[in-house]
Amino acid sequence: VPEDVRHDVRQQIIQPKEEEEMQTYPEWAEGHRQQGLEEGRAEGHAEGHAKGREEGRAEGRVALLLRQASRRFGREAARRLEGMVRSMGAEQLAQVGDAVVDCDTADEFLAVAGRGDY
Repeated sequence: VPEDVRHDVRQQIIQPKEEEEMQTYPEWAEGHRQQGLEEGRAEGHAEGHAKGREEGRAEGRVALLLRQASRRFGREAARRLEGMVRSMGAEQLAQVGDAVVDCDTADEFLAVAGRGDY
């Protein structure tokens, strides 16, 4: 390729592209800062959704357990149980749910649920 053609190609195509790609440090840093912010927002959004789903599941477990206790042992037993189960984790709630089936009386059920005897 003749030298004058190479020179024209460089001036018309390559050089402007290189100049576009060149950034000052502040421009480069700002671009990376923005990218980091976007990634952080996306990660926070995903974590928020996951936490919200888990909280919704926990509320559903509690509601089901209270309904089962009310049907089996009466509303008063469910009312008394409500204060106990609000702070329980998923495994504890499942075990109290087993106690709904295993216990014969409301007093027995509430004693088991209250002492964590599952």
